[in-house]
Amino acid sequence: MATNDRDPIQKPGTSPEHREKQLKGGRIGISIIAGVAILAFLLYAGIVLWAAVGG
Repeated sequence: MATNDRDPIQKPGTSPEHREKQLKGGRIGISIIAGVAILAFLLYAGIVLWAAVGG
């Protein structure tokens, strides 16, 4: 069975607009993951400090 050249799943876009959308989406995803990681660390550090003070 031959592959279909027009199938969007089998053939990724190579246009500059498509690449820019992929980069923007990747940056947003990384920003969300980094934001959650920073919030989790701040929560962890706050709990550790609270416990050390004797809260």
